[in-house]
Amino acid sequence: MSFFRSLFGRPKPVAPVVQTPAERDAEIQKKIASLRAQVGTLTAQAQAAVASGDRTAAVAMLKRRKLLEGEIETLEASSLRLVEQRIGLDTQRMHVDTLNVMREANRRVPRLSADEAAAVLDETEERLQDVEEVSGLFSRPLGREINVDDELAELEGRHVPVAAAQPKPLVFPSVPVHPLPQKQQTMAEQLAALEAM
Repeated sequence: MSFFRSLFGRPKPVAPVVQTPAERDAEIQKKIASLRAQVGTLTAQAQAAVASGDRTAAVAMLKRRKLLEGEIETLEASSLRLVEQRIGLDTQRMHVDTLNVMREANRRVPRLSADEAAAVLDETEERLQDVEEVSGLFSRPLGREINVDDELAELEGRHVPVAAAQPKPLVFPSVPVHPLPQKQQTMAEQLAALEAM
């Protein structure tokens, strides 16, 4: 036995292949794009077959197109489930992080005295004031300095009529209240539509 190990070596451990939901979703989206391209090609081929008079080939291509469209719908449903799973995992991670922070806070709170807590709050307030000052410096426009008083005086000098300040009401067309009829196209109707193209 050791002779074979020395001859062939030990087998390398194989790492399990586990895809993340994002990786799997990317693969599904690539497959959907490929299938949609195939559907477009089949439609063009069916139109060419109808134009050349080969109705049997056109019907076969239409059937294949229906199968591909069904597969696209299945893949889109899988993609939706993966998105739901990703959202669930992100929510779960957020809850775990929140619990960890709460545990850490509970662990540290008893060690803090009231004076220490007041000092921390004061220091935090001072840092927030510094951040607001820096933010105010960055929010100033560069170049031409704007005098707010002059701008307001100029705006007050212009009188805007009340009628011009109010927007005109929007008029929308009426919407039908009865449901529109749903129509399922048969193969013959699809062929006729292809011939019309």
